[in-house]
Amino acid sequence: MRHSVILFLLLLTACSGIKQPVQPSAKLEADNQLNFAMNLEDYGDFEGAKQSYLLAADMYSSFAEPHGRLACHSGLARTAWMESDSTAFYLHKHKMELLINETAPQLSYYLLMLNIFKLQQTGDYYTISNITIPSQDLPVAEKLQLTTAKLQAESYLRTASNSSAIALKKLAQKYQKLFNKGKEADYEPLSSAWYALAYHYYIQRDYATAIKYLDTVCDWDYRYGNFSALGHALWLKGQVLAANNNTGGALASFRRAESIFSTTRDSTSLQAVQSEISKLKGGKP
Repeated sequence: MRHSVILFLLLLTACSGIKQPVQPSAKLEADNQLNFAMNLEDYGDFEGAKQSYLLAADMYSSFAEPHGRLACHSGLARTAWMESDSTAFYLHKHKMELLINETAPQLSYYLLMLNIFKLQQTGDYYTISNITIPSQDLPVAEKLQLTTAKLQAESYLRTASNSSAIALKKLAQKYQKLFNKGKEADYEPLSSAWYALAYHYYIQRDYATAIKYLDTVCDWDYRYGNFSALGHALWLKGQVLAANNNTGGALASFRRAESIFSTTRDSTSLQAVQSEISKLKGGKP
């Protein structure tokens, strides 16, 4: 009898210690597939990215998850744009509009982010600055991405204020706290915010602060394997160091960026970095 009571208590303790799942395993699998697709997109493998986005979209559809489906269609629209396929771009944009209008109107910011991407590709920073007004009701991650896009656009236009940089810094700190607690899974909005802050301080000629942010960006992009973003961070770091008369450090950063761009199929960035190297070396390659 005593053994039966002990066994019952052990079973009761074991059962009480079992944690209920926060989400189905299918959601984790779909998230991993989505991250893989985004990595392929960053590397310029648009065909591979398309196949992965389509697979992830089907996985999200199996349990009717709108966030994931919108992220996938947004990725498919971006890859279509990069391949100059306007028909596919507007097809996926239309699918996003239908999903938002009929299922998730609160997720309309996905369309705004896609529009910002398109404007970034055409260099229309003035429009980005005007349309990017983050709502206070948005989740922190989305608010961070929109505020990042706005500061970066205004930095290109040379109209960014220190108050805008401070606002982005506060949002990044808030997001980092959530990320450190495991309440946000994507590090990239944080890295992009730091990059935008670095560029802002570079334009303001505050080179020490710009380098501080870029060192953090490089560290995180390296650790999370986002080598395309790492290449761009190293490229900007080279520009900052060159502006601060650190020729040796600038050349080292440019050469590292050159190495990355030569393997990520980013010929535009590769040519630009090689031009920076040639200028730094007095016309020599």
